[in-house]
Amino acid sequence: MKTCIIVDSCSEIKNNEISDVYSVPLSIIENDEGTEKVYKDLEEVSITDILEKISQKKDLKTSQTSLGQMIDIFEELTPKYKRIFVVPISSGLSGSFSSWNIAKQEFSDNEIVIIDSKDLGPGNRIVVDLIREMVASNKSTNEIVKAIDERKSKRFGTLVVTDLEQLKRGGRISAVKAF
Repeated sequence: MKTCIIVDSCSEIKNNEISDVYSVPLSIIENDEGTEKVYKDLEEVSITDILEKISQKKDLKTSQTSLGQMIDIFEELTPKYKRIFVVPISSGLSGSFSSWNIAKQEFSDNEIVIIDSKDLGPGNRIVVDLIREMVASNKSTNEIVKAIDERKSKRFGTLVVTDLEQLKRGGRISAVKAF
């Protein structure tokens, strides 16, 4: 079955980097003295650029892919692929997982599976690699989902933050927690 994978830029996978893997950018919003600049993650701004802006104490926030963009990519890919896996940023960090589930409802002729990897960055890349390996071995959708669920149950990640100020400015934690 012709299969592709959609990720968001949180996976750190660039568009066209891997065959049949499509990356949809998250938005990075910089508030510069009342003027908002919106960048497409990994397309118009790099991880290095973002880290530089954070070190300069720039006011940065992120925004998930819009529902309209999600529907647009499904409209582009559903004629080419019968089965589509979507691996967005963890549902614990963003509303993307829920939005992808809403967007897929308009495409019932295709098998679209939204995976909550409960991960981000390199962890999502590992999920993409697992899906690709299993697709190459002609595994069923149920077998692939089961393997991902097993991986989630055994994986534990830790994020070490050295400066809580950006999390506070971005609205991820309250001022009290940042104190």
